[in-house]
Formats: sequence, C-alpha cells, structure tokens
Amino acid sequence: MIIPITTDDYDQHSQDFRRAVREVFPMLAISPDWMEAFLAHWEVMGEGQAVFQTQTRSGRAFGRRTGWKVHHLIPSDWRRRYDILAEALTEIQAEFLASEADELTLDIHETLPSHTLYFAGLMPGLGFEMGSGEILLQAGEDFLSHVRLPDLPPGIREVRLEDARLSDYALLYARAHAARIHHRPSFFREQNWRETIVDAAAHDDLRRTWIGLEAEGQIVASCYGGCRPERWGEIMSVEELAVLPEFSGRGLGRYTLIRCLQELQRHYGAPGRVFQIGTWRHLGPRPIRMYLGLGFQVTQAKTYAAYRRNR
Repeated sequence: MIIPITTDDYDQHSQDFRRAVREVFPMLAISPDWMEAFLAHWEVMGEGQAVFQTQTRSGRAFGRRTGWKVHHLIPSDWRRRYDILAEALTEIQAEFLASEADELTLDIHETLPSHTLYFAGLMPGLGFEMGSGEILLQAGEDFLSHVRLPDLPPGIREVRLEDARLSDYALLYARAHAARIHHRPSFFREQNWRETIVDAAAHDDLRRTWIGLEAEGQIVASCYGGCRPERWGEIMSVEELAVLPEFSGRGLGRYTLIRCLQELQRHYGAPGRVFQIGTWRHLGPRPIRMYLGLGFQVTQAKTYAAYRRNR
C-alpha cells in the first residue's frame, strides 16, 4: 500500500525518514557529512514533489518523486532491505500503471557514495530496463593551456550562430541523434529539436559560446555551452555537441568542443570554475575517449532504470 504524505503528516514522516536514513546509510559506507547533506537537501516538501511511504508485509520504504521520476527509496529495515524494496517498487509500478504516464524512472548512481546502486540488481527482474546511462566529466579551467586546436579539413569553415539558421541546427541535432537513441523517439524528432534550439538561442550565455561548422552551405557540426552561477554554481557547462554521421571521424567534434571551451573561458573563466560535459553511454566509447584524452576526468556515472507502459 502506498501512503501519500501530506503537510499534516510531514513532521512524523520526516522523523521516520531520518531514522531510516541513519540506519541504512552507514551500512553503505556513506559518511556522516554526506548523510547530513542528503537529509538537509530533502528537508522540505518541494513544490511539485510527491512524498510517500509504502507499507508492505516486509516493512516500510520512504520515497519521493517528481512526476514519475523517483528520487529515492529508503527501506526502514536494513536486514530486510531487498524484500522491502522489491515490494515497494511493485506497489509503485501498480500506481504508475493506473496513471496516464508513459514511463517510470529511477536513477542508479554508480559513483560512490550511492544510495541506489546496491539494489540495482533487483530492477530487471521487476521489469525495469536498465538504460545505458550518463557519464559526467570535469576539467579545471587551466587545462586548455595544454590543448591544441586541430586544423579544419579543406572545405569546412567555422560559423557563428545566426537566428535565420536555427532550423539548420535543429536538423543537425535531430540527424546526429537519430541513429543512436532508438528507445526515445522524441530525441530525434526535428520539431522537438527545433523547440530546444530556439529556447537555447534565447539565452545569452549559450549564444556567446555557440560554434558551428559549415560545409557547402550545410551545418555539419555544432557545440554550445553556458555558465549560470545562480543555478549551476562554479560550472562552465558544455550543453550540446553534435556532428553529422557522414562527417564523423574527421576531427570536427574535437574542434567544435575546444572552440566552445575557449569561448566559455573567454566569457566566464574565473578562479575556481571548472568545465563540465556529459555524454550518454549508448553513443559508444568515442566521445568518452575524446574527453578523457583532452584531460577531463569522470566525476559521476549513472544508469536510468525505466519501467514503460508499452514495454
């Protein structure tokens, strides 16, 4: 049974939740500081979040979700953790199937400390698909001094963003992703990318760093990023990078990435700031090798466990 938590119930729920976290997290070798930071992060009932408990024959689990993205699921008893979590996930699946949503997800954080990795093995047996996941990498601002910008191949030139060509960039990103993201068709619909690109172009920080490459009037590669200290802290983030499949293997991804990083540094570089870039595992080892070769280091890896209505 799933018990939704209201504001009237929240104080008691919070006490029980904290007690469960303090029992489970030490068993996962999670430090007291990290545990207290986790509790502080989830101290209040956030807007749009559903806080709940599951009550099963094995015990309680404490969870929180936004839409059908589950942020955490903490068992009340470490000794019975797998039974509690399997029963809790089954209850959540039943409630999800009674909704109109298409997908129920939970992030499996693979970098330690992690409060989800230990039960990842349960997920496939419950019908969850374990997606290829995301890897985040970072590099210090000064690493660019050791990076050489490659020459562009003949017939390819660098261009800056023009509003008149936003549809060309949308087509580029749609085509670049089409062959790789089979399970999420919205990723390669041109209309979806058109909306993404139009929104991105409305942000000054992204426009300043936007690098495109053109060949015979066609946009064949692009990279842009931004820096928003009020939201991202001291991170200069590369947001999107794409190369048309027929132009891959010619160093265009490396060129556009380095140029984007240079523009990020020129506009937003400051002591203590770092570059960050993410990649999806289903894109294969090539981008990861490129980022590591440039000097980035992996800071986070996670897998998306997804339960779909039409699985």
